Formats: sequence, C-alpha cells, structure tokens
Amino acid sequence: MRILGRQPDGSLRLRQYEGEVHRLGARAELRSKRCYVFGKDQFEDRLTPLERWDCEHLYFVYESPSAFARRDTLAPIATERTIYADWFAPAPLEPLPTVGEFADRPHFAGQIAPLRPQESPGENADAVVWGYDAARRLRNGNILEALDEHGAVVGRLRVVARPGDFILCKWIEGDREAGVIAYTRRSQISADGLF
Repeated sequence: MRILGRQPDGSLRLRQYEGEVHRLGARAELRSKRCYVFGKDQFEDRLTPLERWDCEHLYFVYESPSAFARRDTLAPIATERTIYADWFAPAPLEPLPTVGEFADRPHFAGQIAPLRPQESPGENADAVVWGYDAARRLRNGNILEALDEHGAVVGRLRVVARPGDFILCKWIEGDREAGVIAYTRRSQISADGLF
C-alpha cells in the first residue's frame, strides 16, 4: 500500500507499506511487515529512501459486500487488529472501472496527482500520474485514458517523461479537473506514434 503526501514546503513524501494480504471470508486483511518513507523535492526528481522500519503491528481491514463474488468497492472496517492503524483514516478501495474496450486488465494504472495552483511538474508537462512500476511499464509517447471518479472517460494524456513511479504527462484533450485515474492496456507505441 502506498500513500502520497506533501510537506509544508511542497516536497513530496511517499509512504510504502509492504506485507501480506489474507482473505478471511468477506474480509481482506492487509498485514504490514516493512514500512518505508521516500522523499523528493520535485516531481521530476528521483525518490530517495529516508526511513525504513519493521511494522508488524499494522493491520488494515477491508470488507467486500459480495464476499468477493464480483468486483465491488471494498469498505474499510475497524477491528480489534486495526487499533494501531487508527491514525490512517482509510478510504474505500475502488476497483478500476471497466469501460468499453478497456474492460480487460490494464497494463498500467495510476492516480492523477493533484497539483498546486500554478505548479508546473517540468519537462513540458502539465499533469503527473503516479503508480507502481510506472517507468518500467510505460514509454514516452504512450497515451493514457483519464477517468473521473465514476469511471467515465474524461480525457487523454501523453507520457512525456518517466522519473520512477511518477509519470510526467501532457493533457491532449479532456477535463483536467475531473480526471482522477489514468490507465492504458498497452505499453508500446508504434513508429508513427499511434497504437
């Protein structure tokens, strides 16, 4: 599980919790083993490890309304095991939407990071998408579909740079304010720049 945050000076912090997921009936219990904090000043910088510790006391529990019989939103729940993670204030886990031709599992999916007013991520970009293993899964020139919080396609972005898990993008079309998720099913671009 990874959480992106900002320091008061605008620098970025990424908290990463690694461990195991155990399914217990209609519940999924995330049991943390190792915790990390990474940092960087600007989106185009590389992440620097800042801290690492063992955190076997952290449990995050989510419940499936259908007991995992279908794709649905997993709701966070409090149990006797989540007491040490009360500070977390978990949000529901939303599955990636299935939209038309993108109904198959995506090759890459990430969150469109909110930018501060007049903030430029650099490299001729006007958007940042962050997701696990982004630099390896994507190439400059890839086109990402942008979805709103309801799963409707609201625009498209082109990848212009790939500094680690943060992808610098340029909006090609669409509603910049409504986009929250960006993804693609393809990782390569053809010689003419089209899929």
